[in-house]
Amino acid sequence: MRFGEQNRIVLISYLVGILLNLLIEFIIGNFPRTAAIISSVKTVSILTAWWWFYFKIGWKLPLIKKILPRVNLNGTWFGEYESSNEKKDVFSGEIAVRIKQGYLSISLNSFTKKYQNYSYSEELKYNENSGIHGIVYVYSQKENSILDTAQRNGTSELTLKNINNEYWLEGDFWTIHGTQGKISVRRITKKHIDTFCEAQRVNKIKS
Repeated sequence: MRFGEQNRIVLISYLVGILLNLLIEFIIGNFPRTAAIISSVKTVSILTAWWWFYFKIGWKLPLIKKILPRVNLNGTWFGEYESSNEKKDVFSGEIAVRIKQGYLSISLNSFTKKYQNYSYSEELKYNENSGIHGIVYVYSQKENSILDTAQRNGTSELTLKNINNEYWLEGDFWTIHGTQGKISVRRITKKHIDTFCEAQRVNKIKS
């Protein structure tokens, strides 16, 4: 869900809340007193302001996250991948993953020296029994060349881990060409870095 859609939900909730409050006041016989109108607007405004704050910022705050758990994966992650195809050829290298996340939306872009991946279907996972967070996403891959027009799709399933007070995403990926592999990346910054070289530079500083 995009930010504009979230704003529309908040606005619609606000208007519906006021109308319902006024309808209740009318039914119980207090309408159209000015006090009833002011009370309805004030109550709904407070609730709407809270939800807007929660969707925008609140869900990221540590105290609120303890009450309403929701993982925050925002930032740039850096690490390594290794894969093999049906011919048993092995490929490996460094990879950067940029994650942009809102309360109801998330997108991932990954970069290597040769490829860029763009997610187009994402789902956050949370196991209440184990307390384990993760993400599953489908992506499209493109080579860093203007001559590359091939369509390559794949799926990745990553699990969030806390290792020595550092957050890591680790898991497996598969492509429609029969390639499968593993990926392990560490969050190096909460900022969104757009290039592989810049992420590589930041990783060296953080290491």
